[in-house]
Amino acid sequence: MKVRQGMVLHLVFVLFAVQVFSEQGEEEAQPENDSFGGLKLEVLFDPEVSNEGIHTLVSQGLKHDNPKIVESTVGAIIFYVNLNRIQVEEKRLLPEFDRRLQDVPDLYDKLIAMWDTNWEEVDGVIPDLVFSINERSGTDVGSVLPRPYWLGLPLTLAYLYPQDEKVYEIIWDVFSSEYRGGLPDGQRVTYTEDEIRAEGGSDTNNPLPLLSALFHGKFNNPKDREFRIEILSHIGSVRQFSSLAARSLGEFRSDEGFEALVTVLEKDQLMFGTPKIQIVEAMLKYGEKAVPYIPLMRTSLESSKGFDAQERALKTKLEEQLGEFEKELGKEKVDEI
Repeated sequence: MKVRQGMVLHLVFVLFAVQVFSEQGEEEAQPENDSFGGLKLEVLFDPEVSNEGIHTLVSQGLKHDNPKIVESTVGAIIFYVNLNRIQVEEKRLLPEFDRRLQDVPDLYDKLIAMWDTNWEEVDGVIPDLVFSINERSGTDVGSVLPRPYWLGLPLTLAYLYPQDEKVYEIIWDVFSSEYRGGLPDGQRVTYTEDEIRAEGGSDTNNPLPLLSALFHGKFNNPKDREFRIEILSHIGSVRQFSSLAARSLGEFRSDEGFEALVTVLEKDQLMFGTPKIQIVEAMLKYGEKAVPYIPLMRTSLESSKGFDAQERALKTKLEEQLGEFEKELGKEKVDEI
């Protein structure tokens, strides 16, 4: 029997990815076997290594007889994808190194088979994470992976293979689509953002993994739109959740999505703060449809201080964009609104 549970696992894997990548010592410890044949994390960010070379290492690692090398290779892929995914999702930056891992022959089939096998073995019930970082050896990420490491596959698959039907089934089956509002279960309001990101395990009150998987997977089916609207409109929605929901409704446009953006912006009643900047950004992507709401968008931007420097920079950009939008319409039309 499958039990649908939400997870903060993608954030856990990001946390460990950053830790591993930043803590690699100057003296690189090599595996006992010099003919390692697998993928090391830092190689993915080495500009001197070509994509062709990376693909060869991935193929070698996945075919290796040593399961630890297979695990280390998959772990490096998970870490790499999560680092790039967070750059796109939170920093709005394109990955510095696009390794086109989705082009590696048979990678999709191998990762899907790995997921299916392990998911069947646990009978669809997400196991507890076990952390063991004391046996780390150089850049062998398999030694620092939260176990079981295959739990990092759903978001990796969504990022690498957008709009894939099998991946779509996996993320809706694994990640929680139910949200009661507020912080994920067991988290205090006094937690810092980094502490929230460090939380792991199962959580039925955390919509972020599904929001993220749908965003990077470029899914825009009716139930996806309904889910995004529900998260954005929930009065108790945490700002990180409502922000990504708003951005998603801008990326994947629909009549009902636009209506939800306008309604939430007009009411401005979310307990953790209305993501005004992200909503205005999303509304502007609807073009002429947003024209009647120019005054609302402008006053909303003016009243929003921005959560951090990045949001404040986005606010400035949107104010300029809104100004250009008004110029294109002409002063008379703007005055008529």
